[in-house]
Amino acid sequence: YLAGRAFSFISAIDSIGAVPPINESHVEMDAAWALYEAYIKLPTGEIDTALVYGFGKSSAGILRRVLALQTDPYTVAPLWPDSVS
Repeated sequence: YLAGRAFSFISAIDSIGAVPPINESHVEMDAAWALYEAYIKLPTGEIDTALVYGFGKSSAGILRRVLALQTDPYTVAPLWPDSVS
């Protein structure tokens, strides 16, 4: 989603081998959003079943730096010490 790789998860879905082709909804955020979408559509009868599959990476950055920046309200400078110090 944020890495600029739209529909990059399709290669993982292809390994499941869904036959016949299915009407799929591409949720480009998080598996929690896909679960929420299924939770809304199931009771309305719009869909009968849902397969929620998710995988992800927390950030494309260096984890120690990301953890130090995430609590900075202005994201101007890292809040040191880092997460390990």
